[in-house]
Amino acid sequence: MHPPAERRPANELRRAFARPGFSLIELVLVLGVVAVVAAMAVPRYAVAQNRYRVDASARRVAAELELARETAEASSAPVVVMFFEGYCQFKVRPARGTPRTPDLSIEPYGGVISTATFGTSDSVTFDAFARPSDAGTVTVRAGRVASTVTVASDGSVRVGTPEVVATRVVVDRTRSVPADIEVGEVTAEEDKR
Repeated sequence: MHPPAERRPANELRRAFARPGFSLIELVLVLGVVAVVAAMAVPRYAVAQNRYRVDASARRVAAELELARETAEASSAPVVVMFFEGYCQFKVRPARGTPRTPDLSIEPYGGVISTATFGTSDSVTFDAFARPSDAGTVTVRAGRVASTVTVASDGSVRVGTPEVVATRVVVDRTRSVPADIEVGEVTAEEDKR
């Protein structure tokens, strides 16, 4: 025979089945704090993402300008780089070789050409000695962040630090340079100036 089963008091049974946890009020407070922190972080994340996009876009523009300068010098023939304000693309047309249209709308770029000023033009021509037709700047933007690429009169290219500006630009990634816009033929006569 077995000894009679011991009876446990009701408090012990409740403690045995009770699980530690949080009350509804504690959960609501924690969710409220998380929501406030997220509301503060989202705008900062958007600015950081646009800063990254503008920096990548400006470096791409600078790399294309450097390549155009080096191509002009190596081929002893002028190379034209033409910018279109408000577009995500620009054209690079060597006198010898295949023209190309770099696209800033693809990842990781996401920028748009805000302004381009080379003297009175929105394009720059590098001559056979790697000199630009005019010194100037190209401003690239994404959202409220902008960066300026500078071409000096000696042909050197410098990228500025991305900065937050007052007005916001919405990038239309579907807008591409119209096919009918062509850079005219570059001849040695034009290059002599």
